[in-house]
Amino acid sequence: MVNSLHMAVVNLGLMFGAWAGGLCLDAGWGLRAPLWLGAGLAFLAWLSLGLDRRGDSWQAKARPVDVSV
Repeated sequence: MVNSLHMAVVNLGLMFGAWAGGLCLDAGWGLRAPLWLGAGLAFLAWLSLGLDRRGDSWQAKARPVDVSV
């Protein structure tokens, strides 16, 4: 189930990137516009990783389980 959800999100990202790149070309911004769009999306992904590395994720807030008897 997790793999299916992951692949669905990847496919949505591919669809959005192609659609947005097509909009850039259709707007007449030139052939470099999809490259800048891709760079911007990659920067947003990098920022989201930075937030996770900073410790703001739900995993960092989980308490350790005491397994001593």
